[in-house]
Amino acid sequence: MIALKPRVSWVVFSLLLFSLSLLIEAQQAAAPDLIREFRERFQSRDWRERREALSDLQRVDRRLIPDKSALVFDLLLRENQFIFDRSLDNTGVEEAYSDPYYTSLLATAIAFYREDKSEPRYAALAGSSYNFSSPFAAELSIDAPRYLDLLAKKSSSDPNRYVRINTASILGRALAENRFPVQDRDRVRQLIVERLDDADSEVRNRAITIVGGMGGEFARQALLRAREAAKRSPSTRTPDELRKLEQAIEAVEGRGL
Repeated sequence: MIALKPRVSWVVFSLLLFSLSLLIEAQQAAAPDLIREFRERFQSRDWRERREALSDLQRVDRRLIPDKSALVFDLLLRENQFIFDRSLDNTGVEEAYSDPYYTSLLATAIAFYREDKSEPRYAALAGSSYNFSSPFAAELSIDAPRYLDLLAKKSSSDPNRYVRINTASILGRALAENRFPVQDRDRVRQLIVERLDDADSEVRNRAITIVGGMGGEFARQALLRAREAAKRSPSTRTPDELRKLEQAIEAVEGRGL
């Protein structure tokens, strides 16, 4: 083995440090261009191109884009709006869009949320599309007490009906799992019950399911009031909704008060 003299070793070490600093500077200089490129790609009207862009972003070293999470959550908000828009014109989304693309995006966003459980990230996830028996929903349920004020606002006044459905469902699941402190439980129950009178039938139907699952006299009385309201408004309440209310009341009474 050839032993380098101390002076030569220092020169080699200095060159390595200099090369490393140049590499870091080059990476930092490239970051704004990469971020701009991905933002533009995520604005594509074709979801397949957005899917490809996400796949490319997932492979990018975080040293090149330290805050990849900001791009991911921007894309998640974009896709949540895309799903909502498709529901308005009754076109829906393709199976390949839902899985693996949207599922992969949601999993990536959840991973970043675990690193930084900020309110904007929670809000984006709460407005996303997923099954409420899924692990995604379980994580949101755990943090529901922390973001109760946010969930209250979203469940009552968000213009997107799916956000109102989601947030009511999160509240209901967290309530059933005893996540909330005692002093907040009546407030949570009332927030869910208010959705029985929502302007949208899908939101009302989800609320019927949640309230029916609560059980107890409070739930029974709320369902009875909703049934009477439905009978008084046959033009805005479908027979299916009325039937679902009847079934929920029977289930609550059958379990005992």
